[in-house]
Amino acid sequence: MKVKTLLFLLLLIIFTSCNQNSVVENSLNLVWEISESGRTLYPDTLPVVSKYEIQVLKDGSLVRSITDITETFCIISNLNTGTYNIIVTGISENGLKILQGTTDAEVLDYEINNSTLTLKYFFDEADSGSISVNSNWLASGYLIDTAKITILDSDGLDVSPGEITVIDNISFNASISDLPPGIYSMKLEYFRGEEVINIPMLFSVVVFPGIETICDFALDQTDFNPYWSINYAGFRSITEYGDGYKAIDASLLDPEQTCFDLLGNYYIADKLHHVIRKVSPEGIITTVAGSWVEGYSGDGGGATMAMLAEPEGVAVDSLGNIYIADTGNKRVRKVDTEGKIWTIAGTGEYSSSGETTNGMFAITAQLYTPIRLTLKGDDILYIVDKEDHRIRELDLNTGIINTFIGTGISGNYINGAVATATPISYPTGIAFWGDDVYITCNNYGLAKIDSTGILTILHTTLRPYNSLTIDAEGKLYIPQRTTVLLIGTDGGASIIAGNSGNSIAGYYGNGLLATEANFFDVKHVSIASDNSIYLSDSSNGLIRRIDSNGIINNVIGTYGAYIGYGRPAVDAKLLSVKDVAEDSLGNKYLADIVNDQIQKIDSSGIISLFAGSGVTGRSGDGGLAINAMFNDPTSIAIDSNDNLYIVDSNNNVIRKIDTSGIITTIAGVGTQGYYGDGIAATEAIFNYPKGIFCDSADNLYISDTGNNVIRKIDSSGIITTVVGFGELGYFGDGGLATDSKLNAPRNVFVDTDFNIYIADTGNNVVRYVDHATGKISTIAGTGSPGKTNGGVSAVTSMLNQPYDVALDKYGQLFIAEFNNDRILRVSSNGIINTINSYGYYPFISDPVFVFIDREGVLYAGSESIALKYVYSFEYYNDKF
Repeated sequence: MKVKTLLFLLLLIIFTSCNQNSVVENSLNLVWEISESGRTLYPDTLPVVSKYEIQVLKDGSLVRSITDITETFCIISNLNTGTYNIIVTGISENGLKILQGTTDAEVLDYEINNSTLTLKYFFDEADSGSISVNSNWLASGYLIDTAKITILDSDGLDVSPGEITVIDNISFNASISDLPPGIYSMKLEYFRGEEVINIPMLFSVVVFPGIETICDFALDQTDFNPYWSINYAGFRSITEYGDGYKAIDASLLDPEQTCFDLLGNYYIADKLHHVIRKVSPEGIITTVAGSWVEGYSGDGGGATMAMLAEPEGVAVDSLGNIYIADTGNKRVRKVDTEGKIWTIAGTGEYSSSGETTNGMFAITAQLYTPIRLTLKGDDILYIVDKEDHRIRELDLNTGIINTFIGTGISGNYINGAVATATPISYPTGIAFWGDDVYITCNNYGLAKIDSTGILTILHTTLRPYNSLTIDAEGKLYIPQRTTVLLIGTDGGASIIAGNSGNSIAGYYGNGLLATEANFFDVKHVSIASDNSIYLSDSSNGLIRRIDSNGIINNVIGTYGAYIGYGRPAVDAKLLSVKDVAEDSLGNKYLADIVNDQIQKIDSSGIISLFAGSGVTGRSGDGGLAINAMFNDPTSIAIDSNDNLYIVDSNNNVIRKIDTSGIITTIAGVGTQGYYGDGIAATEAIFNYPKGIFCDSADNLYISDTGNNVIRKIDSSGIITTVVGFGELGYFGDGGLATDSKLNAPRNVFVDTDFNIYIADTGNNVVRYVDHATGKISTIAGTGSPGKTNGGVSAVTSMLNQPYDVALDKYGQLFIAEFNNDRILRVSSNGIINTINSYGYYPFISDPVFVFIDREGVLYAGSESIALKYVYSFEYYNDKF
């Protein structure tokens, strides 16, 4: 059955076939549900068992083994078209196999494509962009029979590849994938029988190539406010960046084992990204295995759609097959030359006794922590199973696994013992030279096993924590975290990288002798065909190369620097962006306090460096802004002539970049204090200012945070205090703003009528200054830190450190609430609601700014070390 024009395939094939077991006579009927995302097994009758085991066979060969299933169903995904034999075995609490049922399942012929609708628990991510919908009925009493979705293009034409109907009376999740880039609308209808129980809702979503576009919306009893979000800049998953670009600009997260193939491609086990990366001889990086999501899936399918879990090892044979130590999954997997992935060793489970029977099929064996892989020719794969205290030997032709060395019990080498009889302790590497085998162990150094299988201890004082590599001359390379040790063929040891006199973990030495450099946990060494040495400097997120002269340089990954210039901003890595501003041409600017720089995203979405050398300091006035030094540029604003203003917070000054790119200081003398009302702003003194806003008349408003005031610089350059008088507190509502007290105000916003909105952060409130009267009031928050759910008056709602505020054209106020991880909206009638928080995708941790551009799009950003994103919310409301 073909599915070119269907969004999902749901076939139900029911059949029964049973075997009898000698322990308990019982039959097990299986229902086999087929969809493009997975297949589900449902036992019809369930005996009293502790767990289930499932084996999937094709043509008599085991292709999948699933154990320790405690639920009454199992999803088996990524099976190719064909006929399978399924064996389901029930296991009693005492370990007896008390039931065995079998069935033959014929998977019908169908065409897999990316135009699919997946419902509830399944998710397909497309190459060209996808839309995900999540709907939850928040009010009771709204039971439905079906929900129907219609996809419309920008001309309002129905482009749904078939009717999309969702059956669920409480909630649903749906993913529509493989939409071409463009603007679409979704029409959502709810039904009870034939009755439409709510008005169809129409809304738009922008889809960008390769970007997952999420639609989150909810219905309650009083207000319907759908919000859509796309990533405007920054990663949609943590530092997922680099593919298709130069490897030097890529992001790595704890790179572990690496290797070269015969064509000069370089492979990296990018552990905490849960992927295997490949760097071509031309220096371009791609992902060859893993979907950037931690988990276990994908066997039989494309390797880049599979899930891995913290892979630490990689090896490549002469044919180009890739072997992966899928460490977190306790398995070894293989990517064949067609790009398909398979599990070749390990069940994914490990018991304390361990299943170590020699001569068994590797796919039924237990591994504990496979961390390193070494090939001997194309026939034998050695698996360093660190915490099982063994190195295993897998015959790739037969699939049989044996123990090569170790007893499974941690202990010191026994000099002169047979390898399989000596204990080892936390092995980290294995390498071959002629007929000799070298191994390293974390706790007991280096040993050699000769051709007769006898072990000889070579070094006991080394601490080879991570791996072992041997070059074409038989020299051994042993990383020791902050140094790399070379063992010559004569047994002599020397340090070739890292400073023995300064073994503190860190980063230093690019362009210098490798022996002068600092490292932060070197995990592996690989030798290139030109004999240059490649090091995985894991905690620094780098691959570093030592050339023939002993000079070290970074070749893959970046350290601290901004990633993404000249490329789409959605691919960029942002380091703690604190603010966004927009010029008259639609270009956006980002204040990046980690790099002490200002980034620019042009109207086509390409990001570039706009200002700042990346070196912390204060310099550059009178010259090009790109060469200037900043110290914590926390906020930016743009006037009607496209001049850009920067709060250079730790320098206690306000700086201006004109349209020719020249930077000057327009306020502050650079010292800390409080001085200057009624004088030229260049003579004023600030105390760690944090926020800036430019009104429609080009007046600048400064949140002078350390002085607990809001100050104004008019178009003639004169500075005055307009809110507060320098004393910390929460006071003054109903009176003149200049007589009030603030507490560490972070940001300020001024509307077209010159009314002032203040994120009074330390007081946990938002304050408002009426321009006509000059009086101040509280419009959100009670003054006590806390968290109040939405749907109530803003003045009765508790906030926790509001950092920024912005007003849209409808009079709705948006608040970035730092400590509650929320973006809040106060409607024009004073009711407050959450539009983004934990439980609402995408979750923003510690939001620090909100900004609304000329098109009415709301941007929100986080300084979280885990979520380095800028989010864009396209919002729609039918009630204000």
